[in-house]
Amino acid sequence: MSRKENISFMIGFTITTLFLCGVLYFNNTEKEQEETITVIAEVEDVLSASNYKGEQIYTLSNNREFLGNFQLTAYCGCWNCSEGYGNGTATGTIAQPDQTIAVDPEVIPYGSTVYIDGNMYVAEDCGGAIVGNRIDIYHSTHKEAVEFGVQYADVWLSEVR
Repeated sequence: MSRKENISFMIGFTITTLFLCGVLYFNNTEKEQEETITVIAEVEDVLSASNYKGEQIYTLSNNREFLGNFQLTAYCGCWNCSEGYGNGTATGTIAQPDQTIAVDPEVIPYGSTVYIDGNMYVAEDCGGAIVGNRIDIYHSTHKEAVEFGVQYADVWLSEVR
């Protein structure tokens, strides 16, 4: 499915959801109506914060803070990437693919949840070269890390622990 089709699908899905919530609202008890209003508010939050930027789609709720455009690189547990630390992290966790990121803790505090291109990551690690607006994303293999290369993306902070 192309990005344009994804956008059309998202808009159609959201409109359908809001319509069904409206139908449920009028056919339910007062308590169920209150729950429906909560769902509608959550959908509206997502919809109002959704935008199309270049070729990337961001669907974000209002409680996320935009941190800026970051340089993204990748690493794995091999000696070359981890300098002998393996898959251990600065916070004492075991690095997980598609979850763990290395950050500058002065920019993104450890334990924080961030969103990059719609994917959620947890700031669990750091690295000597990870300074300022730079993030290193953990991958399960060196090949995946190399193939990732260097990218740039907007980063959104969701939760600080």
